[in-house]
Amino acid sequence: MKKSIENITALTLLDTILDFIALTPELDDWGFEQQKENPPRFIRLQQIDVLSKLLIPEFPDEYTIKKKILSIYQGEFIKCRAKERYQIVFDEMDEILGLHKIKKHEDFEWNIFYLKHNYCEAFEFKKHIRQIKKYNKAILEIGYAYAPANLLIESIASTIDTEPADIFIISIIDPLKQTFLKTDLVKNHGYPDADITAIDKEWV
Repeated sequence: MKKSIENITALTLLDTILDFIALTPELDDWGFEQQKENPPRFIRLQQIDVLSKLLIPEFPDEYTIKKKILSIYQGEFIKCRAKERYQIVFDEMDEILGLHKIKKHEDFEWNIFYLKHNYCEAFEFKKHIRQIKKYNKAILEIGYAYAPANLLIESIASTIDTEPADIFIISIIDPLKQTFLKTDLVKNHGYPDADITAIDKEWV
């Protein structure tokens, strides 16, 4: 059977970072050496490393993977970019405010500081919503008497749509909105050719 084509974008980077942070809460463990015996975490670090190089070329070569993750999580990379790269994002932020009938002062100008703040707020929201949507995912089987609350929670969580926040976050990570083929990344950029879902199941 022919393999389906897998597209990789800044959303892949965002979700992979959130996966890794959830799996590895201690910052001291955010390194290749620390995770070399843990395939689910190690492979995610490889994915993050490749994608961060492509999507945030401003990172210096000497940056460790830990520093890259922190920079993306905390929005520090935004400071390395010119304000002009984000004009479309600024316009979209004005539209959001306009929809809520909030008027902009004539002398107001967006800057990188304001962008970083809004990015971090959206990123933190995405992280918490992700935790809510995965709330029951670890439960493989549950008895009749204990299922009602779990089913109720699942029905609520399944209705939460983070797409608007996703679009906002990834437009800041990658203003060019690039899409890569996984096959190309594997062949030319050292992206791991692995089924992370299957590997995760092996390590449950």
